[in-house]
Amino acid sequence: MKEIKTFQDLVNLITQDELVLPDFQRKFIWKEKRMINLYSSVLCRMPIGSILTLESDDGGFACKKIGAKIRDDFSTIVPGTEKITYLIDGQQRITSLFAGFSTYFFEAYKNSKNNLGSKILKMIAGTCRSMGVTVQD
Repeated sequence: MKEIKTFQDLVNLITQDELVLPDFQRKFIWKEKRMINLYSSVLCRMPIGSILTLESDDGGFACKKIGAKIRDDFSTIVPGTEKITYLIDGQQRITSLFAGFSTYFFEAYKNSKNNLGSKILKMIAGTCRSMGVTVQD
């Protein structure tokens, strides 16, 4: 797996399906308060912990896109013959960061009732408004 040095490196790995969740991972469960605390830590340049990955060349696990609430036709990844990297620990943090600081989920799931990206964007906009920051819908 490519080394992750920046947030953009992480976004690229996720959007190119090079970093995925093994199907045995629990679903995304963080609530707004936890996500806001994480965003605050990032914006204050505080440490947010590490992640644990597993690189495999055999596609040994069924997997799904990071941020997919359920494994369906749109979110399922079919491992090829190349190496695949599974996110083993850090799913809640990585999903929260990816959803909050990129537009990928909003675009990918904009017509889905399970649109995590849209919910995150609305939550961030609400938080900004409560702090007196003008946000355009």
